[in-house]
Amino acid sequence: MTDIGVLVARSTTPVLVDCFTPGCGPCAALAPILDTLADELKEQLAVEKIDVGANPEVAKLYGVRGVPTLLLFKDGKHVASRTGAASRTQLITWLSAHGAV
Repeated sequence: MTDIGVLVARSTTPVLVDCFTPGCGPCAALAPILDTLADELKEQLAVEKIDVGANPEVAKLYGVRGVPTLLLFKDGKHVASRTGAASRTQLITWLSAHGAV
């Protein structure tokens, strides 16, 4: 099991967790956008990826019912979720609305 709590606890910045499954088209479309954001915002935001097919307890714990789902954590707490692919601009707007960037 991937322990989100450990990932979040170790981070000094907000953490964006990408819940995905292999073979998911929208997940594959979102991946390069998240990789770019992770690189651009590395001082402000940690980006992690979790295969919820291999870690179903994570999906259950955070109510992930579809992929891709993004979970946002700030100060060790889950503050927001969003499901579905999104553009870079949409993600920046969403992250900004939650004070993550």
